[in-house]
Amino acid sequence: MLKMSTAPALRLIMVVWIALSVGWMSMDHVIRDGDEEGHVGAAELYLSDLSSGELGQVLKKSFLGEGMGEYPQGFATITAGWWWAQGGGRPGRTAVRAICLIGLLMAAWSTGRIARRYAPSDRQDLAELAATGGVLLLPLCNGLARHFMPEGLLTGVVALAVLAAIRATERPSIGRAAVLGLAIGGGLLVKQTFILVAAAPLLACLLTLGRSGLGWVAVTTLTALATAGPWLAGRIATQSDYLSDSVAGQGDASLIDHLIYYPWTTGWLGLGPVLTVATVLSIVALVKRGERRARWMGIVWLVGGILVLMLIPKKYPRLMAPLLPAAAIWWAAAVVRTKRPAAWMTGVGVLAAAWLVLASTIQMPIQVAPSGVDPGCPQQWLRPPQESDLGLQRVAQAMPPQPAGRPIVVEVIGSPEIPCHVQTTYTWHRHLRPYLSRSGHEAIVEQGPIEEADITVDWTQGPGTQVAVPELKSTFWIRAAVLP
Repeated sequence: MLKMSTAPALRLIMVVWIALSVGWMSMDHVIRDGDEEGHVGAAELYLSDLSSGELGQVLKKSFLGEGMGEYPQGFATITAGWWWAQGGGRPGRTAVRAICLIGLLMAAWSTGRIARRYAPSDRQDLAELAATGGVLLLPLCNGLARHFMPEGLLTGVVALAVLAAIRATERPSIGRAAVLGLAIGGGLLVKQTFILVAAAPLLACLLTLGRSGLGWVAVTTLTALATAGPWLAGRIATQSDYLSDSVAGQGDASLIDHLIYYPWTTGWLGLGPVLTVATVLSIVALVKRGERRARWMGIVWLVGGILVLMLIPKKYPRLMAPLLPAAAIWWAAAVVRTKRPAAWMTGVGVLAAAWLVLASTIQMPIQVAPSGVDPGCPQQWLRPPQESDLGLQRVAQAMPPQPAGRPIVVEVIGSPEIPCHVQTTYTWHRHLRPYLSRSGHEAIVEQGPIEEADITVDWTQGPGTQVAVPELKSTFWIRAAVLP
């Protein structure tokens, strides 16, 4: 009976999750984080190449990283490809943003397949359902899946790599070793932090092969290097600088602050209160039953990854997102061994879904972290939809006509402050330039006042245009003119 019901239930959960996620995106007037704006900008460059038929340029930028900075370009390439298939348009379109959901769907499917291995044979389908549904309810992962951030896709690639590693150790073959190598190489092309969050579970799997598995490990390594090696070869110096900057950015927090940051963040932002309690109860139940295999995989993946991240001076909640699906292995292994698994799954699922919906519709308390660890506004990716674009559209509509080849200079006098609950590291005037560019206005945007001696411009608007943004309780002035 359970086997017959799990497949339709699994499909229903995914369909409902996709529908609700897309619905949230359709209501959100996104004000992007500075890092997110950078990833969108990279995707726009790829989109331009694709629209011009420059496939060779896309491949060079993707696999060699030419002119694309220190970050790998896997996420930007996939985003641009989907964007191009959608016919272009602004990145805020729901159809364009929907590609960001693919990462969490990959993680849910992969973790569900992993969870089957830690359940009795007659309840494997139920374990897959519990793990898949649990991953789709992870608060931090849902928040990232609604934004153009590579950590969302990285979450899926890490889970896929762990599944590939388990399969490669269960029945070693050249084909499975090569698939694992592709997953590792693909993960490195999504973001270099792949190695930090995936190293522990992958090594734990590969070490079980012993000396007899050295040949398969060699195949995996060569395949991974063939995939990501060209990008890595040209970025060794850049990555060294990136590591140095990270070390220099450790701030003045104490050792205790650094050690407790990720455990605390995991409980509040990562899993949320409902799934944190479910995780603790699941671990207790597995210990009582002596189920070591499921406990060990979760510990290696989640706890091992957190220990690695503790050693990195810079602390960001989004870095731990690829570790969180590991908790679903504990939930699934524990719940299928109860006398009433369906009742437990339904109860926890409803409560976790209620928390997710609540945090997606009202502003939840922002986690307080030591300022030396996480300076500035704390990152809280799961948030209500932004109902306003904070006046950006009104300013774009007030721009003068732009002659070909002549940019507009825009002066913002009294640029408003953006509160911490709006997830962004940009000031308001820095949001204006990319918004104007996507509206067809190439502009130089500066905080005023701009003196005529600084930029030769004829201010034809006198004192300018007054812009009111009730959402920010702010009123400021805009002047714009075409450069001669």
